[in-house]
Amino acid sequence: MKRSTVSALLIVAVLSTIVYLNTLDNGFHYDDEHYIVTNHFLERWGNIPALFTTTRYYSDDIRFTGHYRPLLYVTYALNKVTGGDNPFGYHIVNLVFHIGSAFLVFLIMKTMLGGFIPLASSLIFAVHPFNSEVVNYITARSSVMSGFFYLLSFYCWVKFRSHSRRDRVDRPVGTDVGTSVGTDLQVCPPLSPFKGEGIRERALYLIGVLISLISPSSFL
Repeated sequence: MKRSTVSALLIVAVLSTIVYLNTLDNGFHYDDEHYIVTNHFLERWGNIPALFTTTRYYSDDIRFTGHYRPLLYVTYALNKVTGGDNPFGYHIVNLVFHIGSAFLVFLIMKTMLGGFIPLASSLIFAVHPFNSEVVNYITARSSVMSGFFYLLSFYCWVKFRSHSRRDRVDRPVGTDVGTSVGTDLQVCPPLSPFKGEGIRERALYLIGVLISLISPSSFL
């Protein structure tokens, strides 16, 4: 990772932490009670696999067990097992996902544009008030996790496309076409995702797109 990218991550993390520092000691609110505090099923490591096979343990109130969200509840269980009902650890996890989302905004914009815009965009995203609920409200972790995975999916797609475009631009005009008329994009046929230079990188980014996209849509 380049020094400028590391610096951007540190700036985003520090600024986000400063903005939300006064929320880390906040308690549980509303749905936090029946989803987490009184949900004793989350207190044992051995119960985690059951979160993927049934929704009956998602709340101590049967009215709120209809959503299939195993990945979300795994993070709740990790908090519950390691920190009990201390809300500090839950807020830390929400904040970490928020910092990750803001950093992904930076990476996406950097890949697409460059210059000062990526850092400015990520900082605006990091401190904008519309994100305050998903960071401070523990049960809203489903939203901050969903946003993180969607942004990760988009970032992988942008990187995948940037590798494919670089291959097309690097190829001589008229290759495999029999004519030298037109632009590179016109005369160069689209490359297969698994041909040319950087096959491993493109394959990994494409897999990242699929996994990241499936995660929030199915589990959060």
